Amino acid sequence: MDVRQLKSRDTETVLGAFLFKGVSEGRLREICSEDGCKLIRFEKGDVIYSPEAFLKSCGLILSGSVKVTKSSPGGQELFMNLLRRGSLFGAAALWDGHEGYVASLTALEKCRILFFSQELMESAMKKEPELALNYIRFLTGRVCFLNDKIQSLIAGRSSNTLAHYLESRLEHCGESFELDLGMTELAAALNISRASLYRAFDALEREKAVIRSGRKITVLDKERLRCL
Repeated sequence: MDVRQLKSRDTETVLGAFLFKGVSEGRLREICSEDGCKLIRFEKGDVIYSPEAFLKSCGLILSGSVKVTKSSPGGQELFMNLLRRGSLFGAAALWDGHEGYVASLTALEKCRILFFSQELMESAMKKEPELALNYIRFLTGRVCFLNDKIQSLIAGRSSNTLAHYLESRLEHCGESFELDLGMTELAAALNISRASLYRAFDALEREKAVIRSGRKITVLDKERLRCL
């Protein structure tokens, strides 16, 4: 890929990605200049990955947001995660022998995503041991996240789904942050109705876990939020 396609903010995003921690900017530019690195643009509503069609690549979101869903045995679409700038996906599928992908990824708005192929990642890991260690740490974190998500799905309540979503924001945004989606868009992303989303916020406020003022969310009790 021609690295001149990357904006200054893109370079910051790549340098800040957990997978590339400890790798020099010069080395990262070399990796991005390889044929196995591609910048692809998506429009709102485009399916980026699906169980039937995906790349053997690790994707890094440079701009936009992506909804991750999974179909239940009964055919219901279950919300799994919401990915934004700096988020990685596809890492677990790099060396997976299965033909299908585990989830569907859909662009919620215009997105620019940088893809690193399996061959490129394997070559880079051989030259950069820190990259291989970061990959192992990343997968370990995904296992923990999915275990928590399973608990949320088992509980099956809108308030649990919302609580897990807000908890995921704490890591990146701190205890007070602005929602980057409106209530209608957030309800769609979480795969619940708008009315259920309002009831879920009311429930979390009654539990004194959060306070909502418009799009501003303040987490009052992190432990209580995690227990819901």
